[in-house]
Amino acid sequence: MVRPIFDYAGEVVHMLVWLKQQMGYVVAVLLILVSAPAYSHRDSQVVIAFNTKGPAMEEKIFEVSHVELALMKSHPPQLGIRAHGFTTTLGWENARLVPFVYVMPPADGIYEFDFVATPPSGLTPQVISPVDANYLLESIPNDLKGVRVYSTSNQVEALLVTAESH
Repeated sequence: MVRPIFDYAGEVVHMLVWLKQQMGYVVAVLLILVSAPAYSHRDSQVVIAFNTKGPAMEEKIFEVSHVELALMKSHPPQLGIRAHGFTTTLGWENARLVPFVYVMPPADGIYEFDFVATPPSGLTPQVISPVDANYLLESIPNDLKGVRVYSTSNQVEALLVTAESH
């Protein structure tokens, strides 16, 4: 028989008291919440199973704050797109803008992008953190009037008429 991590609920309470003494109440609670234990009763024993994710997958970031467009002086002209936003934790990596794929161009001339990044794995501090992403549109469609960038909580548009020339 495999011994569970904690045989009795009393040991869980003992662990919480120890964490509070060692790290402070707030850190102890955050540590427990972040690790997301799942409790199940089996033969009057408490078994703790921690949530673990598989390999990190890209997700939309929390919020887009603003989007900048820069018209590049090249032949043919290119459009630089820079998005600024926020994540809800530290440690997000590989932020990028993913363009929507269109069968027909958008009727309003606003081309759309998802603002994605790879979230951290394991325990991470819950801190609002800035993140930036760039995309170079190498061929500007004739009907392009602007871009719209999506996050999980909002969307932000930038119009081509506001683009700076570089």
